[in-house]
Amino acid sequence: MFEFFIALFGGLFWGGKLSNEKSAAKKADQDHQHRMDTYFSRKNNFERKVLDRELEADLEDLIYDTSNYDKVWAEVSKAFDEMPWKPEDEKFICICPEAVDAVFGKGTYTKKQKEQIAANYRKEALRIMMANRGKLTHNDVCVGFYSIGQGAPTVRMGEKWNAESANFVLWINSKLKEHGVDENVYICTSHNEYWAINERTKSYSGKYVWFPEILPSGATIHS
Repeated sequence: MFEFFIALFGGLFWGGKLSNEKSAAKKADQDHQHRMDTYFSRKNNFERKVLDRELEADLEDLIYDTSNYDKVWAEVSKAFDEMPWKPEDEKFICICPEAVDAVFGKGTYTKKQKEQIAANYRKEALRIMMANRGKLTHNDVCVGFYSIGQGAPTVRMGEKWNAESANFVLWINSKLKEHGVDENVYICTSHNEYWAINERTKSYSGKYVWFPEILPSGATIHS
């Protein structure tokens, strides 16, 4: 009889324990699903606000056509005036190989190098013109873009260039906020750590990303 009660109450105990564990697991799954639903809802809403592939394509064509240089420069130079950290001798934009020759001197770069330099400046102009309209480029939304200090010849120069990148991305974000897009931008380092951009973290290398608060698995965020 004694053994019967031990078996009975032991079974009730373990049965209750398993039931509680299943309930806890079910609640954890529900909480996770709720977080993911919230994440994708915010992410989709963000992308609807900042992506406009038609506008992006139109601006790319506008920038690439050298006959529009004055029009592009008028908008870009106005943006540069809003960037006090940008040195005066860097306030130019070489969106075609001929402009590269005019700024850096003919024969300084090969034809291939000039086209690459012009492509980089066209990308900068596109980011500025999209931001002025409350938009981001498709690549910057889906991939993010990298701080420029990673290719610097010295550590100090890399930190300086990174700070310029951070200031630029903060300017872009300020334009988004002017158009009612209120998401934060972070820098993601090589260790999959996300940092809010401030005076201390501006010198960090990584890629800048916009995303809602739920982080990828294994990632951490710092203020």
